[in-house]
Amino acid sequence: MVTYSKPEGWPVSTTHSIVGSIVGFVIISMGFASVSWSTVGLIAASWVTSPVIAASLSFLIFLSAKKLILDKPDPEKQLFLLYLYIVFTAFTIALVTINKGLKYVIKDNKDQLNDFCCGL
Repeated sequence: MVTYSKPEGWPVSTTHSIVGSIVGFVIISMGFASVSWSTVGLIAASWVTSPVIAASLSFLIFLSAKKLILDKPDPEKQLFLLYLYIVFTAFTIALVTINKGLKYVIKDNKDQLNDFCCGL
Protein backbone atom coordinates (compact mmCIF):
# COMPACT_ATOMS: atom_id res chain seq x y z
CA MET A 1 0.00 0.00 0.00
CA VAL A 2 2.74 2.42 0.97
CA THR A 3 4.76 1.49 -2.13
CA TYR A 4 1.89 2.27 -4.48
CA SER A 5 0.46 5.29 -2.68
CA LYS A 6 3.56 7.37 -2.07
CA PRO A 7 4.64 7.92 -5.72
CA GLU A 8 1.11 9.07 -6.54
CA GLY A 9 1.24 11.62 -3.72
CA TRP A 10 -1.64 10.04 -1.82
CA PRO A 11 -1.63 10.46 1.94
CA VAL A 12 -0.51 7.30 3.65
CA SER A 13 -0.41 6.18 7.27
CA THR A 14 2.29 3.69 8.05
CA THR A 15 0.48 2.86 11.29
CA HIS A 16 -2.58 1.74 9.35
CA SER A 17 -0.40 -0.25 6.98
CA ILE A 18 1.56 -1.97 9.75
CA VAL A 19 -1.51 -2.89 11.80
CA GLY A 20 -3.35 -4.07 8.69
CA SER A 21 -0.44 -6.19 7.55
CA ILE A 22 0.01 -7.78 10.98
CA VAL A 23 -3.71 -8.55 11.23
CA GLY A 24 -3.69 -9.95 7.69
CA PHE A 25 -0.65 -12.11 8.37
CA VAL A 26 -2.19 -13.50 11.58
CA ILE A 27 -5.47 -14.26 9.76
CA ILE A 28 -3.65 -16.06 6.93
CA SER A 29 -1.28 -18.00 9.16
CA MET A 30 -3.42 -18.76 12.23
CA GLY A 31 -7.03 -17.88 11.42
CA PHE A 32 -9.57 -15.23 12.44
CA ALA A 33 -9.83 -16.52 16.00
CA SER A 34 -6.15 -15.79 16.65
CA VAL A 35 -6.55 -12.04 16.16
CA SER A 36 -7.12 -10.04 19.32
CA TRP A 37 -10.08 -8.11 17.92
CA SER A 38 -10.51 -6.07 21.10
CA THR A 39 -6.96 -4.77 20.70
CA VAL A 40 -7.53 -4.05 17.00
CA GLY A 41 -10.71 -2.20 17.99
CA LEU A 42 -8.81 -0.07 20.51
CA ILE A 43 -6.19 0.78 17.89
CA ALA A 44 -8.88 1.69 15.35
CA ALA A 45 -10.70 3.78 17.97
CA SER A 46 -7.50 5.72 18.61
CA TRP A 47 -7.31 6.50 14.89
CA VAL A 48 -10.67 8.26 15.23
CA THR A 49 -10.38 9.83 18.68
CA SER A 50 -6.82 11.18 18.40
CA PRO A 51 -7.52 13.64 15.56
CA VAL A 52 -10.77 14.76 17.20
CA ILE A 53 -9.06 15.42 20.53
CA ALA A 54 -6.10 17.14 18.83
CA ALA A 55 -8.41 19.36 16.77
CA SER A 56 -10.45 20.27 19.86
CA LEU A 57 -7.36 21.21 21.87
CA SER A 58 -5.92 23.17 18.95
CA PHE A 59 -9.18 25.07 18.59
CA LEU A 60 -9.23 25.92 22.32
CA ILE A 61 -5.62 27.11 22.22
CA PHE A 62 -6.36 29.23 19.14
CA LEU A 63 -9.43 30.74 20.82
CA SER A 64 -7.41 31.64 23.90
CA ALA A 65 -4.66 33.23 21.77
CA LYS A 66 -7.28 35.12 19.77
CA LYS A 67 -8.98 36.45 22.88
CA LEU A 68 -5.83 37.19 24.90
CA ILE A 69 -3.55 38.49 22.12
CA LEU A 70 -5.06 38.99 18.68
CA ASP A 71 -8.31 40.74 19.62
CA LYS A 72 -6.61 43.33 21.83
CA PRO A 73 -6.28 46.92 20.55
CA ASP A 74 -2.47 46.65 20.62
CA PRO A 75 -1.60 42.96 20.14
CA GLU A 76 2.16 43.63 20.13
CA LYS A 77 1.98 44.53 23.82
CA GLN A 78 0.37 41.18 24.56
CA LEU A 79 3.14 39.14 22.94
CA PHE A 80 4.64 38.37 26.35
CA LEU A 81 1.79 35.86 26.65
CA LEU A 82 3.35 33.96 23.78
CA TYR A 83 6.01 32.78 26.21
CA LEU A 84 3.31 31.17 28.34
CA TYR A 85 2.21 29.13 25.34
CA ILE A 86 5.82 28.11 24.68
CA VAL A 87 6.35 27.09 28.33
CA PHE A 88 3.07 25.16 28.34
CA THR A 89 4.10 23.33 25.16
CA ALA A 90 7.57 22.47 26.49
CA PHE A 91 6.09 21.32 29.81
CA THR A 92 3.57 19.07 28.05
CA ILE A 93 6.23 17.56 25.80
CA ALA A 94 8.51 16.94 28.79
CA LEU A 95 5.77 15.19 30.77
CA VAL A 96 4.72 13.04 27.82
CA THR A 97 8.34 12.10 27.16
CA ILE A 98 8.92 11.16 30.80
CA ASN A 99 5.68 9.24 31.25
CA LYS A 100 5.42 7.54 27.85
CA GLY A 101 8.74 7.71 26.04
CA LEU A 102 11.06 6.91 28.91
CA LYS A 103 8.89 4.43 30.82
CA TYR A 104 11.27 1.54 30.09
CA VAL A 105 14.43 3.54 30.73
CA ILE A 106 13.40 5.33 33.92
CA LYS A 107 11.42 3.08 36.21
CA ASP A 108 12.26 4.13 39.74
CA ASN A 109 12.53 7.93 39.60
CA LYS A 110 9.58 8.81 37.35
CA ASP A 111 7.71 10.51 40.20
CA GLN A 112 10.77 12.59 41.01
CA LEU A 113 11.11 13.64 37.38
CA ASN A 114 7.43 14.61 37.25
CA ASP A 115 7.92 16.67 40.41
CA PHE A 116 11.01 18.26 38.86
CA CYS A 117 9.05 19.26 35.73
CA CYS A 118 6.24 20.68 37.85
CA GLY A 119 8.78 22.58 39.94
CA LEU A 120 10.26 24.25 36.90
